[in-house]
Amino acid sequence: MSTLLAGLAKFCQISSISVIFLFRNTSNEELLCSLKFDLIFIFTLFAGLGDDMCGRIGVYKSWLSWKTLDKRALEYVARMNETDGVALRHYAETGSYPVSHPDLVSMPAFELIDNLVHRYANGLGLLAELRGGRGERYEELCSQSAAALKISFMISALKHERFPRRHKGRNLKKMSLKDSLLLALTLALGNEVEGKQIGRMMIEAYRRGYFFDKDQYPVFHFILRLFCDWSGEEPPEWEANPLQESIMNKLFLNWKEESCERLAPYVLAACDYHTHRCKPSGIKGFYEFCNGDWTRFPVELLMLYRLRYWIGLENPQVDHPIMVGAFTQMPEKIPLVPDALTSAVLAQMVKQGYNEKAIYASFCGRRVELMTLFSSSFMMLKKYAALTGKLR
Repeated sequence: MSTLLAGLAKFCQISSISVIFLFRNTSNEELLCSLKFDLIFIFTLFAGLGDDMCGRIGVYKSWLSWKTLDKRALEYVARMNETDGVALRHYAETGSYPVSHPDLVSMPAFELIDNLVHRYANGLGLLAELRGGRGERYEELCSQSAAALKISFMISALKHERFPRRHKGRNLKKMSLKDSLLLALTLALGNEVEGKQIGRMMIEAYRRGYFFDKDQYPVFHFILRLFCDWSGEEPPEWEANPLQESIMNKLFLNWKEESCERLAPYVLAACDYHTHRCKPSGIKGFYEFCNGDWTRFPVELLMLYRLRYWIGLENPQVDHPIMVGAFTQMPEKIPLVPDALTSAVLAQMVKQGYNEKAIYASFCGRRVELMTLFSSSFMMLKKYAALTGKLR
């Protein structure tokens, strides 16, 4: 679009010059000159806007409607209560989870329920998505979903770290970048300290190669890159393929733009892109929101808005079908608090040795210690430089 408009501007310029040449000796030359520059300005302005729109692709024509999403969500939650919900309640009451594989029998039962908890969390997230789309308070359900997602992620991190000790010479690579939604949701809900801990663990998991799908998903890479840029965490060596998506790249490069007016086109383009990432995954590609959840929940953009708020920048108000209801602004700040079932499951896990702080320390402790040491050394050198400067 911008190329076409730029061409029109050039055509306008040539045409104007021709008109002035033909009427050089007329008394209307000044009027024609003014017309020339006005037309050039208008077309050039539109050409520039085309660049700022960063190639908007429009809303995906088969994007799930609210009616379809409502039906699917109710079916999903009903099915979850009949299957995963029953299994989680059984675990919470008995502390057991049925397994037959010899490699799994010796493991603590809580290490086997990460997928159950993850699916349960997605059900809560679907309900939050529907409530937010209707303009209702959805933060509590989001908080409960994020709390369950965090438990699932922590179990997965523990299993990946223990795997080489249990199976010498082998590494586990079964994490998915879909876990980055936990990071986005935690930060969007205003949990800075907890978000930094989760983010550090995910970046460390990326470094270690735990994500089997890290060569996919531009939106999830945007979340992780945004976290690193905001928090100061040293980024890993990113996979090249996901970073080739221009829409998310441009939003990342401009996320600290002070002008809401100039940032808005990038946000709108990312809104469009989100709807196109809701297709079913298959031979044509893999999509972030292919399972029917988070399809109308712009969590990556709500995370963006929260981070901009924290660094003192205003957020643009955009007109887009995904930014409706309660999703037109940042959610209210709320801590991650599990619901009754997740709380019962967590209590049973703790009895079996689950320790969230120990998992974090084991996973990121050495790196955090080195960062702290470097920071302390830097401050000491800075103070020494200031002191020696005064002595001189």
